[in-house]
Parts: sequence; structure tokens; C-alpha cells
Amino acid sequence: MSISSRSRSLTKGLTAGLAALVIMGGMVSTASAGSIIFQDNFNRGQGYFKYSSTVGNGWYETEKSYNDVAISYNHLQLRDSLSGLPDAAASRWINTSGYQNISLMYDFKPLSASDYSDKLYVDFRTLGNNSWTNIASHSLGGNSWTWNTASLNSYANNTKLQLRFWTDVTDSSSGNYEGVYIDNVQLMGDAIAAPAAVPEPSTMALFATGMVGMGLWRARKNKKEQDASIE
Repeated sequence: MSISSRSRSLTKGLTAGLAALVIMGGMVSTASAGSIIFQDNFNRGQGYFKYSSTVGNGWYETEKSYNDVAISYNHLQLRDSLSGLPDAAASRWINTSGYQNISLMYDFKPLSASDYSDKLYVDFRTLGNNSWTNIASHSLGGNSWTWNTASLNSYANNTKLQLRFWTDVTDSSSGNYEGVYIDNVQLMGDAIAAPAAVPEPSTMALFATGMVGMGLWRARKNKKEQDASIE
């Protein structure tokens, strides 16, 4: 192989290595999907019935009596009838900044006095928006736990939202409490990757540039020495 051919081969190899280093330096890792933004399993009741008359953890309560929206058996409890709607509700602000593809998961179980005409609704609204968007509704007939998931679509991406669970029940008789237990609330989302910025020259990239220059200098030096020896 001639000196000039060797020089071209060396230059090509070093240039390719430099390009690979620059590309690697400019790569932005993407976050893993399905990150937990918020969760609450309501495991903060006290005593034998694991009860608390207040929900706590930032939940706002709408209710007829002080203990209609509460924690019972370590579940969120919504019960009884209130003039107008909702009959009972628990709502909470959640920050979804930096996340997209938001989804909600939760379990629910009707209270024993409920019937199929009683309903559980799940809504949300974003910061600055007074209108609620419904994402799920369930009949409260039966007496078993049900798992559900709902998508908040793109409206809840990268913002702050208010999540609300609420009931509309038919019976307001004293002591005949209709409503629902809710548990294992979990809001999920995909972290939004930061846009790839034009990368600054890294230490490795600078080192590779120096190697390219050194390789070219050595190739030229060797060629000059060979030409001088021929003369």
C-alpha cells in the first residue's frame, strides 16, 4: 500500500470514528413509558374499621354530611344524596407537567344499598378550564370490585388537572346509604423527552478531532520523508 493510500485509509477510519462519537454525544435518551404521576391507595384509616372522616392527601370533599366522603376500610367512600349534583365527590389537583398520554386506573365497588340506577362518574378538567370532561361512568348495581382504566387523551398532556370521582344516587332515605368504594387510584403517563439540542463539542469529540489532525500530519510527514529518500 502506498503512503497516500494509507493516509486516505487512516483519514477515512478516523473521520468515521469522529462521526460516530459526535452522533453518540448528540443522542438524547427517551424516558421509559408508563411512569406513575400520582397514586393513592387510601391506606390511612384508623381503628378496627380503618376509618377517617376526612380523606386527606389533598383531596377536596363535596358531601351532605361530614362523613359521607371519607375513608372506610382503607377505601375512599362516596355515599348519600345531596341536593343537586354531585351527590358526593372527591377531587384533587395533580400536576402532569412533563408528561403525555395520560391514563387513569382505579378499582371501585358499590355500597350494598346501591342499585343499577345509581352511578359513579369520573371527570377531569385542566387548569384555567371550568368545564369538566367525563372519561368514565359506571352503574353501581352489584357488590363486587371492578378494575377500570380510562384515557385522558391529549387534553391532559403537560399541564395541571383536577381529577374528580362523584356519584349520582337515587335514594336519600336516612341510613340507606347508596354510593361506592374507590381504591388504588393511579395516574400514569409517558415522560416527554426534551428536544435534542445542538450538542456542544465533548471531550471525546475534541480528542477524536485531534487524532484526525495528527493522522494527517504523520501521513504527510512520512510522504515527505519517502520523497526525500527517493531523490
